[in-house]
Amino acid sequence: RTAAEIPDAASLDRGRCQTTLSQLMQVLPRYANLVAVDAEGWLVCSGVPAPDDTPRRINPTYYFDRMKQDGRLTVGYPSSSSFVTERRIVGISQPLFGSRRELRGALVLAVDLLRFSLEMPANVHLRYFLLAGNGAVVTTNYQPQDLVASQPALSPFFDLMPGAEPQLIDVPGPDGAMYLVAKAAVPGYDWTMIAAIAKQDALSEAYRQLWRSSAIHAGILLLGISLSFWLSRQIAVPIKDMAETIMRIQKGLRVRFIERGPAEIQALARQANIALDVAQQRDKLLHIADQRLAFAIEANQDGVWDWDIASGRVDYSERWLSMLGYGPGEIEASLDGLRHLVHPDDDPMVKAAVETHLAGQSPHFTTEHRMRHKNGHYVWVLNRGAIVDRDAGGEPTRLVGT
Repeated sequence: RTAAEIPDAASLDRGRCQTTLSQLMQVLPRYANLVAVDAEGWLVCSGVPAPDDTPRRINPTYYFDRMKQDGRLTVGYPSSSSFVTERRIVGISQPLFGSRRELRGALVLAVDLLRFSLEMPANVHLRYFLLAGNGAVVTTNYQPQDLVASQPALSPFFDLMPGAEPQLIDVPGPDGAMYLVAKAAVPGYDWTMIAAIAKQDALSEAYRQLWRSSAIHAGILLLGISLSFWLSRQIAVPIKDMAETIMRIQKGLRVRFIERGPAEIQALARQANIALDVAQQRDKLLHIADQRLAFAIEANQDGVWDWDIASGRVDYSERWLSMLGYGPGEIEASLDGLRHLVHPDDDPMVKAAVETHLAGQSPHFTTEHRMRHKNGHYVWVLNRGAIVDRDAGGEPTRLVGT
């Protein structure tokens, strides 16, 4: 097709055509020859020069009738020719048409079938046969000297597989062995490809693949087991230790995280131990502060109340209860229980002072008001309080006072 697009090659002028085809032969394989013929099949020029000036003509019956009918690249049947060799060839022909679509001639690639077969890749197990429409072997890797020769020869499996449809059969071969044979048509041409492999060879290869696959799978399984054991030792065990340490800390035990395992887990345990040290130091300081506050309150004979705003619970110290004549558990531990003891005339003033402080309008609050004694009379008290804790949003959650 490419050569037909070159004006000098398609001109059918002997001098110009001969030069161009000789140049094209430099890129063609040695088992092929590119020639040009006129509309009667007579040789005009040849990439491999003819040995003498004797006129040479190809049989136009098949080629030219087919090219006139299809007007396209045509692949012929094996035939004898002296264009390349005295052996059999296949001609692949590209028609050359004139301005009125009349056939002027053709460019023919003549392929030496035996040399082509001998240069095809070898396969010790697979036998393949490319057959022309008349059943003649075009190329094969099975005894090409006998099957691709001067006389038409058929594939040993051709008669066993009649018809054009694709087939796969299990049949005895010419050597007596059982073969798996497949046949399929070559799209666009009346050619057929037959491939055959001895069942023993096919099964041997299948067994080799099976054993190879089994060995690979066994290796992967062993690697997976080893990796799982390694991960268990390196990751799972340290994480389990950390989980157990957290449970001990939640129970109030003073323990530390074990720094072992991969570097990332060791770093995590190290940071957790630092956080534990900070928390324990903070708890120690808070305990000291609580002791100092308790000593100060006890020295001043002040009573203490503690209001958890989120839960509504109010706790009272023993000194606070004794000021009003009560003992532990005799006053409801809630805000309502506390307000129930405030004199009704003083309640609005106390409530306003507390709400002003909760709104952030005062650093603390102080009130002087009356509270009902257990015996029924009222006593005057000096009440001071302040917010001591807030949530993440800044809202007060705890109020403590004396």
